[in-house]
Parts: sequence; structure tokens; C-alpha cells
Amino acid sequence: MKRSNDITVINKFIKHFGIISTLFKETRLVEHYDQLLPKNRDHFISHGEAILAFVLNGLSFGPRQLYKFEDFFKTCSLSKIFGRELKSEYINEAVMGELLDKIYDFGPTELFLQTIKKIMQYNEIDFSYCHTDTTSFSVYGAYEKNDLVDPEAIEITFGPSKDKRKDLKRYALSVIANSKGIPVFMESNSGNSSDRKKLKIAMETIKKDLIDHLGESKKIYYIADSAFYNKKGILDFGVLWVSRVPENLNEAKNLLKVEEENLIQVKTDHRYSYFEAESNYGNVDQKWVLIYSSEMDKKQRLTFNIRLTKQLEKATKSLKKFKGKKFDTAEKGHEEANNWISKYDLLRYKNFDLKVQKRRAKGLKGRPKEDEKMEEFFRIDTDIEINTELVDEIIRTEGRFIIASNDKSLSGEEMLRIYKEQSSVEKCFRFLKSRNFQLHYTFLNKPERIESLAFLIVLCLLIYSLLEVKMREGMAKQKTTVPKMKHKKTKKPTFEAVIEFFNTLEDFTIKSKDKSTISCTSIERNHPMWTVLKSLGPKYVEFYEEHLDNAI
Repeated sequence: MKRSNDITVINKFIKHFGIISTLFKETRLVEHYDQLLPKNRDHFISHGEAILAFVLNGLSFGPRQLYKFEDFFKTCSLSKIFGRELKSEYINEAVMGELLDKIYDFGPTELFLQTIKKIMQYNEIDFSYCHTDTTSFSVYGAYEKNDLVDPEAIEITFGPSKDKRKDLKRYALSVIANSKGIPVFMESNSGNSSDRKKLKIAMETIKKDLIDHLGESKKIYYIADSAFYNKKGILDFGVLWVSRVPENLNEAKNLLKVEEENLIQVKTDHRYSYFEAESNYGNVDQKWVLIYSSEMDKKQRLTFNIRLTKQLEKATKSLKKFKGKKFDTAEKGHEEANNWISKYDLLRYKNFDLKVQKRRAKGLKGRPKEDEKMEEFFRIDTDIEINTELVDEIIRTEGRFIIASNDKSLSGEEMLRIYKEQSSVEKCFRFLKSRNFQLHYTFLNKPERIESLAFLIVLCLLIYSLLEVKMREGMAKQKTTVPKMKHKKTKKPTFEAVIEFFNTLEDFTIKSKDKSTISCTSIERNHPMWTVLKSLGPKYVEFYEEHLDNAI
């Protein structure tokens, strides 16, 4: 704020928040949430506005603490972003706590489905390929069960750890995204729940509540990793699917050994080749496709060689100590020898021998007498070497994996293309767990509120993904680019990258002595942010252009 004798200038940040606000306005999301989550008493801010505030905070991509909403919004032009006069103290911890409770009472998963249905009234979302996956988030705290916790709430507990923090409790998150990375389903689960069960329930839910509801007549495919693929799952699941096959199945092990000369080169991508086969695994007629990736082969061979070298070095050091051990019986020696070598799966014994040696009875020293009875003991005498047959077999299958589908009309190349888009849901998880997007750091005491938080963080991802897709499609139609770095330009920027164009954008309110007020926004016409705004649509340009004629 700047003052002089005649005027007062108040500057507040707008940044990219106007883009998010416009999307909410364009899809009428605030009104939609207010209708679903009504407040029953006097209030300064509705639940719909509180959700918008959460998304603005979540997609600010700056160092901040999530729970300090009031501090965060002190520097923002709330009247311009929210479309009405608001004070930052209205957006406080108590309001957000009440919001979390309200979301839980309604049902986070159901609220997300209702959100998707509302957004689809204004934006086309392709459901041709639904990619499913699960992840988990570590939390700090005891989260002990008690009578105050809703018995229907998820359990924050120990479970499979993907972040190597086995000391922390966790909760799980199931997400289904389309091929463009737009999440269309979310559900939080207990930390020890089964991936297979979660994926199946998620796929059945979206089919029932979204696809069937919309009356889609074209083919819809569900794409999943090997956690989905099991006899019961594929037999009971009556829709089209493409899934990776677990490599520990006997049938899969045999297919992985197919000779290289039998592989067919993928026409559109020389890095891949494939081999097609039929299967009736789980009593379901399906097509299996063995895929070979040359890039994956290079990475896996490098990783394998490092592993082999480290194992050989470790075993060599350990063997020196092990050969010095004494065993009372040969059986004990063989047992210990088997246990030792089992720790090194890529190695085997070379010229193994268990030698008998003699010693005087305990306590006796010096040279033994002629007729003295000696005690016998055994020592291992051996070298180690690489298990070449096993290593050759492993190397032979490097860069290979199997995908399957119950749609046998799909070609091997089509199945590969569909499965490769599985990275869209993996991209979602990378976004949620990135350092710039810090909402997954959970500091809530109640499992019920954690479920609501899961809804809000996936909603942030949904808004981010929608804006990115909308921007890229708009730029493609208009054949425009934006700066990438140095002198380079890009046709497909990430939304996070273009946010930098808006970082210093402020709204100035000039109050004169006679109490007249002028609000203005300063943007140069040739600035790259205009390219972004035009690609998003007229309403986004209008938000930032509203007071441009009065710019200072």
C-alpha cells in the first residue's frame, strides 16, 4: 500500500488465480457445491467459495503452509478473484475445518463424481480409456482407534510402503484418469487395503455412476497394472480391459522366453517389438502380447549389472569369514552352506567341499598323544562364481513384459499404444507427490477429515489437468507457442510452467481524496500470458482485460 496527500494505492496479487476462478465460474462449480453442501447458519463465506479458496491455495505453487489460509489470502485481490468483497479473515482454519466435516458427511467419492458430472456439462471428457492405479501417502501421528472415530471411516494404519517409510502409518488413494491425465474418479482407502480389491471397486463404480449414466455406446477400456490381473478379477469383471500380466505366472514365464527372431517390429516406433499369443487364463479368452522395449532393456541391464557387481563383492567378503566357521556335523555344515548361498541368488558354489578336521578335546593344549581320541569338526572349502545359466535367463528377458486384453480384436500395436497411456495416471501421482504441490503433507487428527482432504487434493489435480488440456488444445487450434527457455518455444507447455508468466501480476486500487476508486490491471499486450489466456477462451481474456484501458 502506498499513500500520498491526495491518493492511496493498494496493490494485491492476482497472479494466475484469475484463470482458476474463471474455470470455477465457467462451470458454475461454486453454486454447485453450495447446493450440495448448504450452510445452515449465517456465514461470511459459503462452502463453494471455501473449496475455491482451497484450490487457489493448493495450486499456488509457492512455499506455504496449507492451514494458514488467512495469511495466504492477505496479499490477494479477493474482490477480483471471488467476484465480491471478501476479507482474508473470513477464510480461516475454522471455516476449512467445517468444510472438511461437511465433505465427509456428503461422501468424498460421491462429491467427486458429482463434480465430474457438472464439469462435463461444459467440457468434453473422453472416457474411451480409463487408466486405474493406486498410491499411498504417509502421515505423522498415532491415529489410534477410539469411540470418537466414525467406524465407517478409513483406517490410518501401517501398510505396503512405496516410499520406504515403514515407520509411518498411511492411507491409500485410488484414482482413475483418462488418457489425457484428467482424473475422473477418486476414493481414499485404509492403509492396509488390497490394491486388487480397490482397483476393481473403483472401475465398477465409474462404470455404474458415470459411463452408464452418460449412455456411452462406444467401446470403453479399463487399463490397469498387474495388481488388477488375477483369475477372479478378470472373470467377474464384465467390461473391456487391458492389463499387464504378472511375470510370476508359469504361462507368463514361458512366453517371456520367446526367441528374438519371432518378434515383430512395431511400425510406428522402432524401439518396440512384440509377439502375439492367445490365452484362456482364468477361463477368460484373451490375447496376450509380449512386448520388447530396447530402451527398457538398456536400463534394466545397467541396473542388473550394478546389482550383480555389488552382490559379488559382498559375497566375496562374507565368504572369507564363513570359511573360518567350524561345524560339529556334516549335516550342520551343509545346512549352513545352503542358508549362506541362498542370500546371493545370482551366485553359486564352485568346487564345494566339506573337509573333516581334527582337534584335541576342549581344554587340552599341545601335541596330542599317540592313542589320544580326537574330536572331529568340519569346515567349508569352496569358491563362488556367477550362476551363468540363471543370469543368461534373466538377461534374456530384460526389456520384456506382457500385456493382456479380453478384446481379442485389438492388434499387438494397439494394445501397446493403449497401455503406454497408463503413464497418465502415474503422472497424476507424481504431481500429487511433487515438492511444488505440497497438499499431501497431512496434519489432521481425524481420519474423516483425511478422507475429505483426499477429495480436495484430487480436485486440485482435476482443475490443473483441465486447464492444461484446455490450454494445449487452444494453442493447437490457434497455432501459437509460448517461450520455454532461452530462445526455445513450445506448443505444449505445462500449466505449471505458464504460471510463471503471471507471478508478478497485481491489481491496483487507486483511492483519491474525494473517495473515487479506480481498479486496474497492468499487462502488456505482447506478453506471453495473452497467448495463454486466448488459448483458454474469451472469458479468461475478459477477466484480465476488464480494466486494461485504465492500466497504469
